Amino acid sequence: MSVLKSYVVKKKNKNKKISKFKIKMEGYEFKPNIRKENLIKIDSLVVYNFEIIERLLEKKIEISFRKLTKLVLKEVNDDEGDQGGICIALNELTKIKSMLINEYKIFIKKTEYDKYMKRLKLFEKELKNKLFFLEEKELQKEEQEIKHR
Repeated sequence: MSVLKSYVVKKKNKNKKISKFKIKMEGYEFKPNIRKENLIKIDSLVVYNFEIIERLLEKKIEISFRKLTKLVLKEVNDDEGDQGGICIALNELTKIKSMLINEYKIFIKKTEYDKYMKRLKLFEKELKNKLFFLEEKELQKEEQEIKHR
Protein backbone atom coordinates (compact mmCIF):
# COMPACT_ATOMS: atom_id res chain seq x y z
CA MET A 1 0.00 0.00 0.00
CA SER A 2 1.45 3.33 -0.99
CA VAL A 3 0.42 6.93 -1.10
CA LEU A 4 0.95 8.55 -4.47
CA LYS A 5 3.92 10.88 -4.22
CA SER A 6 5.85 10.33 -7.39
CA TYR A 7 6.78 11.80 -10.72
CA VAL A 8 5.06 11.84 -14.06
CA VAL A 9 7.03 11.76 -17.29
CA LYS A 10 5.43 13.91 -19.97
CA LYS A 11 6.72 13.63 -23.48
CA LYS A 12 6.82 16.82 -25.53
CA ASN A 13 8.42 16.18 -28.88
CA LYS A 14 11.78 14.56 -28.08
CA ASN A 15 12.27 16.09 -24.63
CA LYS A 16 10.90 14.44 -21.52
CA LYS A 17 9.71 16.60 -18.68
CA ILE A 18 9.36 15.22 -15.16
CA SER A 19 6.55 16.62 -13.06
CA LYS A 20 6.04 15.98 -9.37
CA PHE A 21 2.63 15.81 -7.75
CA LYS A 22 1.05 14.43 -4.59
CA ILE A 23 -2.34 12.77 -4.31
CA LYS A 24 -3.53 10.88 -1.26
CA MET A 25 -4.78 7.62 -2.78
CA GLU A 26 -4.13 4.05 -1.81
CA GLY A 27 -2.45 1.90 -4.40
CA TYR A 28 -0.48 -1.30 -4.77
CA GLU A 29 3.27 -0.83 -5.17
CA PHE A 30 5.41 -3.54 -6.73
CA LYS A 31 8.68 -4.03 -8.60
CA PRO A 32 8.00 -5.13 -12.18
CA ASN A 33 10.08 -7.97 -13.54
CA ILE A 34 11.17 -6.59 -16.93
CA ARG A 35 13.99 -8.49 -18.61
CA LYS A 36 14.39 -6.64 -21.88
CA GLU A 37 17.48 -4.52 -22.37
CA ASN A 38 16.11 -1.66 -24.48
CA LEU A 39 13.37 -0.66 -22.07
CA ILE A 40 13.38 1.97 -19.36
CA LYS A 41 14.51 0.66 -15.99
CA ILE A 42 11.62 0.79 -13.51
CA ASP A 43 12.47 0.39 -9.86
CA SER A 44 8.91 0.36 -8.60
CA LEU A 45 5.45 0.89 -9.95
CA VAL A 46 2.27 1.93 -8.14
CA VAL A 47 -1.11 0.85 -9.51
CA TYR A 48 -4.25 2.68 -8.38
CA ASN A 49 -6.92 0.92 -10.45
CA PHE A 50 -8.47 -1.73 -8.19
CA GLU A 51 -9.42 -4.03 -11.09
CA ILE A 52 -5.82 -4.12 -12.30
CA ILE A 53 -4.54 -4.57 -8.74
CA GLU A 54 -6.92 -7.48 -8.24
CA ARG A 55 -5.72 -9.21 -11.42
CA LEU A 56 -2.06 -8.65 -10.51
CA LEU A 57 -2.55 -10.03 -7.02
CA GLU A 58 -4.59 -13.02 -8.18
CA LYS A 59 -1.76 -14.01 -10.51
CA LYS A 60 0.85 -13.48 -7.80
CA ILE A 61 -1.16 -15.41 -5.21
CA GLU A 62 -1.86 -18.29 -7.60
CA ILE A 63 1.87 -18.64 -8.33
CA SER A 64 2.58 -18.74 -4.60
CA PHE A 65 -0.19 -21.30 -4.06
CA ARG A 66 1.14 -23.50 -6.87
CA LYS A 67 4.57 -23.59 -5.24
CA LEU A 68 3.04 -24.20 -1.81
CA THR A 69 0.82 -26.98 -3.15
CA LYS A 70 3.82 -28.79 -4.65
CA LEU A 71 5.71 -28.44 -1.38
CA VAL A 72 2.79 -29.62 0.77
CA LEU A 73 2.03 -32.61 -1.49
CA LYS A 74 5.69 -33.59 -1.50
CA GLU A 75 5.88 -33.51 2.29
CA VAL A 76 2.52 -35.15 2.98
CA ASN A 77 3.04 -37.99 0.47
CA ASP A 78 6.63 -38.68 1.52
CA ASP A 79 6.48 -41.86 3.61
CA GLU A 80 9.94 -41.41 5.06
CA GLY A 81 9.72 -37.63 5.41
CA ASP A 82 11.37 -35.70 8.18
CA GLN A 83 10.09 -32.98 10.43
CA GLY A 84 12.42 -30.39 8.88
CA GLY A 85 10.67 -30.47 5.51
CA ILE A 86 7.28 -30.14 7.13
CA CYS A 87 8.47 -27.19 9.22
CA ILE A 88 9.76 -25.50 6.06
CA ALA A 89 6.36 -26.01 4.41
CA LEU A 90 4.59 -24.64 7.50
CA ASN A 91 6.87 -21.58 7.46
CA GLU A 92 6.09 -20.96 3.78
CA LEU A 93 2.39 -21.36 4.53
CA THR A 94 2.62 -18.85 7.39
CA LYS A 95 4.44 -16.39 5.13
CA ILE A 96 1.72 -16.56 2.48
CA LYS A 97 -0.99 -16.32 5.12
CA SER A 98 0.53 -13.18 6.65
CA MET A 99 0.90 -11.56 3.21
CA LEU A 100 -2.77 -12.24 2.50
CA ILE A 101 -3.90 -10.82 5.82
CA ASN A 102 -1.58 -7.83 6.07
CA GLU A 103 -1.01 -6.70 2.48
CA TYR A 104 -3.53 -8.13 0.04
CA LYS A 105 -6.80 -8.29 1.99
CA ILE A 106 -7.89 -4.74 1.12
CA PHE A 107 -7.30 -5.28 -2.60
CA ILE A 108 -8.98 -8.64 -3.25
CA LYS A 109 -12.65 -9.63 -3.06
CA LYS A 110 -13.90 -11.18 0.16
CA THR A 111 -14.93 -14.39 -1.62
CA GLU A 112 -11.43 -14.79 -3.07
CA TYR A 113 -9.86 -14.00 0.30
CA ASP A 114 -12.06 -16.60 2.02
CA LYS A 115 -11.20 -19.18 -0.67
CA TYR A 116 -7.46 -18.63 -0.17
CA MET A 117 -7.75 -18.77 3.63
CA LYS A 118 -9.76 -22.00 3.41
CA ARG A 119 -7.06 -23.59 1.24
CA LEU A 120 -4.37 -22.45 3.67
CA LYS A 121 -6.24 -23.95 6.63
CA LEU A 122 -6.56 -27.24 4.77
CA PHE A 123 -2.83 -27.30 3.96
CA GLU A 124 -1.98 -26.39 7.55
CA LYS A 125 -4.19 -29.19 8.90
CA GLU A 126 -2.60 -31.76 6.58
CA LEU A 127 0.93 -30.68 7.50
CA LYS A 128 0.20 -30.72 11.22
CA ASN A 129 -1.34 -34.19 10.93
CA LYS A 130 1.75 -35.43 9.11
CA LEU A 131 3.99 -33.80 11.73
CA PHE A 132 2.01 -35.48 14.50
CA PHE A 133 2.26 -38.82 12.66
CA LEU A 134 6.04 -38.48 12.32
CA GLU A 135 6.43 -37.57 16.00
CA GLU A 136 4.37 -40.62 16.99
CA LYS A 137 6.45 -42.81 14.68
CA GLU A 138 9.66 -41.49 16.22
CA LEU A 139 8.35 -42.10 19.75
CA GLN A 140 7.49 -45.70 18.81
CA LYS A 141 11.04 -46.20 17.46
CA GLU A 142 12.51 -44.90 20.70
CA GLU A 143 10.27 -47.21 22.72
CA GLN A 144 11.31 -50.16 20.56
CA GLU A 145 15.00 -49.30 21.10
CA ILE A 146 14.48 -49.12 24.86
CA LYS A 147 12.72 -52.53 24.88
CA HIS A 148 15.52 -54.17 22.86
CA ARG A 149 18.26 -52.99 25.23
